[in-house]
Amino acid sequence: MTMMNKRIRSAWTMTIMLLCAVVMPCLQGTSASEDNRKMAIVAGVEFDDVIELGPERLVIEGAGLHRYMIVLKGYAAALYLGQGHSSDELFDDIPKCLQIVYFHPIPAQGFVRATQHGFEANLAPEDLEELKDQIGRLYECYQDVKKQDRYSFIYHPSTGPELQLNGEILCRFDSLQFANAVLSIWLGENPLDKRLKEDLLGRK
Repeated sequence: MTMMNKRIRSAWTMTIMLLCAVVMPCLQGTSASEDNRKMAIVAGVEFDDVIELGPERLVIEGAGLHRYMIVLKGYAAALYLGQGHSSDELFDDIPKCLQIVYFHPIPAQGFVRATQHGFEANLAPEDLEELKDQIGRLYECYQDVKKQDRYSFIYHPSTGPELQLNGEILCRFDSLQFANAVLSIWLGENPLDKRLKEDLLGRK
């Protein structure tokens, strides 16, 4: 092999090595991004764009942050609706899920007080009376939460409402009426946080 050929071969070898060093990480990054699920991120909290509920796919409608005393982060939340449905159908008999992730520990009694306030602000007295047994069961189901714990309130037409904590079912309930009563705390006429309501409904 002549000296010229050796130099040409050496130059090609260096070129190929440089291409591999630049291109391979890009290809690997593309592969990883395709494998990862798409997510909405709120103040560092990740919510999947799509979740599975039995045979149903629920798609994120919106997500937002609730602040306590204006500046303190309380929790991040996301609303999911059955694929093909819109927020105009929120209170219809469709699959739906509200997920909430907390930034601070909260005792069970704190959830009871907040829920009582939300029910009283959004339900008529006769509705409170009709739902009092299920409301009482909900209060009994609440547990203390730690930072980063995730409550999920889920409704499916075939199974009814249920409350989960970190993916574990705590309680099941009886009716669409009760599911809508719970969701009204955040999404009713008098929500706990009006800005969060708009974010959950995807109204920027």
